[in-house]
Amino acid sequence: MHTLKTRFLSNKRNLAILITSIAGVFGIAFYFSPHLTVYQMQQAVSRKDARSLSERIDFSAVRSSLKAWVKAQLLQQAGKQSQSPYAAPGLAMLAGQYVNFMIDTIVTPEGLEEIMRSSKSTTSQAGLSQADLEKALSDVQMNYESFNSFVVLTVVSTPTNMANSNGQTTNKVELVFRRDGLSWKLAGIRIPSNL
Repeated sequence: MHTLKTRFLSNKRNLAILITSIAGVFGIAFYFSPHLTVYQMQQAVSRKDARSLSERIDFSAVRSSLKAWVKAQLLQQAGKQSQSPYAAPGLAMLAGQYVNFMIDTIVTPEGLEEIMRSSKSTTSQAGLSQADLEKALSDVQMNYESFNSFVVLTVVSTPTNMANSNGQTTNKVELVFRRDGLSWKLAGIRIPSNL
């Protein structure tokens, strides 16, 4: 009787340890799942695999975020260049229709495939090596914004008019990922206004 009770308690303890271990493994996997998505996207970019990359992008959400940014830039530029306060919104509205068409055409799985296909020849001509690509992709910071939002912060260098040590200015671009079931998808791009 005593051994039966001891064996039962031992099995109960082993079961608790097993359940805790399984929950821990799932918790770690759940926490690092957006990191895995980013890694898979990096691999797809380096292999020039547009199909695999497209599976990890919510194109509708990305189009919306890009349209909002471009329209804000158009309004800002039109306001700076226009003498009349009524001309800027009109110009931005007309340009906005063109922007909508352009983004709707380019930011699609087919558009991404075409960009990647055409970049095969340009990267070899520009001398962009695999090491350069890996360095650019590794220079990122990743963190959770909320339970369902994950942000990848990357630094983009652009030419500047002001003379500094290297003639470049750095801007931080945020790639916003949203939870999609058990996986994650790129759902937005936050671009600084000065880019």
